[in-house]
This record gives sequence, structure tokens and C-alpha cells, in this order.
Amino acid sequence: MKIIIVGAGKMGSYLSSVLSKENYDITVIDKNEQRLNILNNTQDVSVICGNGLVSDTLLEAGVDSSDILISTMRNDEDNIVCCLLAKNLGVESTIMRIRNPEYEKSMKYIQNDLGLSMTINPELLAAREIADILRLPSTIRANYFSKGKIEMIEFRIKEESKLIGITVKEFASKTKSDVIIIAVERDNNVYIPNGDFEFMENDRLIIASKPLNIINFFKQMGNTKVRTKNVMIIGGSKVSYYVAKFLGDMNIGVKIIETNKEKCEFLSENLSKALIINGDGSDKNLLLEEGIEEVDAFVSSTGIDEENLIFAMFANSMKVPKVIAKINHLNFSEVVENAGIESIVTPHLVASNQVIRYIRAKENSKGGNMESLIRLMDNKLEIMEFSVNNDFKYVGKKIKDIKFKGNVIVVCINHNGTIISPTGDDVININDNIIIATTKFDIKGLNDTLR
Repeated sequence: MKIIIVGAGKMGSYLSSVLSKENYDITVIDKNEQRLNILNNTQDVSVICGNGLVSDTLLEAGVDSSDILISTMRNDEDNIVCCLLAKNLGVESTIMRIRNPEYEKSMKYIQNDLGLSMTINPELLAAREIADILRLPSTIRANYFSKGKIEMIEFRIKEESKLIGITVKEFASKTKSDVIIIAVERDNNVYIPNGDFEFMENDRLIIASKPLNIINFFKQMGNTKVRTKNVMIIGGSKVSYYVAKFLGDMNIGVKIIETNKEKCEFLSENLSKALIINGDGSDKNLLLEEGIEEVDAFVSSTGIDEENLIFAMFANSMKVPKVIAKINHLNFSEVVENAGIESIVTPHLVASNQVIRYIRAKENSKGGNMESLIRLMDNKLEIMEFSVNNDFKYVGKKIKDIKFKGNVIVVCINHNGTIISPTGDDVININDNIIIATTKFDIKGLNDTLR
């Protein structure tokens, strides 16, 4: 499959890195020669220094014979023009990044009228992930599948946890909970554990079940505070705006502190349920006056990674129960975790997962259409949701009779709205939605999970 990426910024560079490793034919266009030189030296991609809004540049990249063009330039209007031009020049599918909140209500019209295959808003997707994390303060990360019917939670086993010392096969009886263990990260290694795997302090677990079962699990573990009531956000960024909207709909109190007066005015006009403070988030006295010691959660969401790290570290020192930092550069993620901040959200990574899912689904739907894809545990684990079709080799067969590859686990099955925690005797049928977890990254269709 031939793919053109216009824009070699954070999202474009990350996408080219991931997709080239999956053996797609990638060409990157950008006006910045220095960025392209870095890609040329570190990735197996072709690069063209030029303007993605010029037809000659797109034709030089082979747009008329390409399968997909992805426009990730800084300016939304440039991305719109680029995709429209590429469509007219003959590319099969176009994907556009669009970030301006003012376009939010127009996204569907823009996509439909321009014939775009997909529009991606990284800040909106990142905000949704932050809001999902804030629903359960004990979690590092939260994701949903099957239109919200299945919740997937990542959390750390802390000192004196009831899970320390028990094995996977003892898990259900000792925790009195109906959740599925998907994966464990220990010492930077990811395991899909067997029944004899014993949990230890500092293990990071991913579990899945119905949302109510997840809440009951944390209650069984002694986490009585399973709801967030009030959140302080530093920075009036696009992510902050979307987070506040989501939290307002969840009846969670929100206070945003922002230095720029114009941004404060925009937020005040568009966020009726949030309290907007025009002030300096680096002012310790201001944070104390605004009640940082009393909030349930703190989100650091300015446009500068270094600021977000420092603000999050301060919130940690004030014993805020849940701290989340928005980090744009991947090389900062390890620094943030070493500083004790477990929940970090990177907008272009969240958005890239959506793009990768679309590309894989477009290339291969054998056995089932890919409905969702996320990467967890520092991109060492993939979770995919497939809608089973009649091309699946084991339709109507029991799970115990299906020969899955090693390091592949069936997380759960959505059968006509009924969520099944699978056993060996459960059957996979056409139109079921099946969620798969794997440490293998060569899966594009459901049949690829088979030996």
C-alpha cells in the first residue's frame, strides 16, 4: 500500500515511523529540509522537500497512484486544501488532521462535502482519554470498546495491595470480581500471563470488563474513592477546552487557570460549567488559594512540555490523588514517569492509533473488520476489536478449538449486545465483536491472529 504523509511534524513523523516498520510504502512531504533529513536518516521512507499545497509536488510524490494521503500540517485550512487537491489528482483516500475547536461542529460537513475518508482531531481525542481516566482516579489509563459496553483499565499494583502474591488462576475467587486480566508489565517487559503468573508490587495491569464490574473491582480492592468530583486544569489549551466540556457533561467540577486574557475570555464564553481563572499557573500561592490541596485531580495541559512536567510534579508534592500531564514529545514520557507521574497523554499518539486502525482495516478485512485499535504499555501491547465476518476460518467453532498465535488472547466477545467473558467452550459467530490483545504487531485482519 502506497501512503503519502504531508507534514513532518510530531504526528507526521510518528506515523511515518510506525507505518514504514509495517512495510508500507511511505513518502513524506514537508518544506522543512532539516526535518526531512532526520527522517531520511532514521526511517525507511522517501522524502520530498516541497509544498504539499502544490499539485506538482503531490504528483512528484505519486499522488495519482497512491492509496492514501494523510495531511498533518500545522494549519487546518492547509490540510483541507491539500486533501481536496489530492482527491482531485486521483488519490483513493484522504485523511485530514483538524484541530481548531471552532470547526468542531462542522467536522461532519467538512468530511462529507470534501469526500474525506477520515478527519482526526488529536486534541479532542486526547481530551476524551483524559476524561476517561478521570472517571476512575485509581487508573493510569482507560479505554472503551463496543460503543462503551467494555471498559479497559490500566493500573499499578501498589504497596499493601490485595493482589500481591496471588496468581492469575486465583484472581477471580480472591477478588470476587468478574474482570479479565489482559496483560502485565514488569521491569519494562509485557506479559500475557498464564494461570501460574504471580502478581508483585509495582506491576502494571490491564483488565477489562463491563464498566460496572470495573467499579466493583476497585471497591473490592479497597479503593473507596472511585469517583472524581473536582478537577484543576493548568493551561487553556485546546485539550483543556475539550476536557472541560467532557467533564461538565459528567457533572465534574472544573477550574481552569490560564495566563492569557484572550484565551480566558474564549473559555468563559464557551464553557458555561467551568470556572476560568486568569492567572499564572506557576504561582504557588495562586494554586494554594484556588484549592489545589483539595481537588481530586490535576491536569497539566499547557503548550510546553517542561511546564507540564513541573506543574504535575508540584501537584504530586501536594498529594493530589490523580495527576495527569499532557506531553507532546515522546522523549519526555520516560522523564515524566520517573518523576512519579503515571498518567501521561500524548495527543498525536492517540490520533495516530485511529489512523493506523483505518489503514489496517482498509488493507485487510479477512475474517473481520477492524473496529478499534489502541496501543498500550509504551506501545508494547496492541488491543484490537474486530467485527467477525464469514471469511473468519473458525466461524461457529469453540475457542478451545481455534489455533491462535502465541501471545494472542481473546479478551471478550460482544454477542448481540451481550458481553461474554470467554471460556474455551464459547463459540465465535458471524457479526460478533471480538476483542484481541497481542504483543505481535503484524495483525491486520482477524485471520492474522491464527497460526
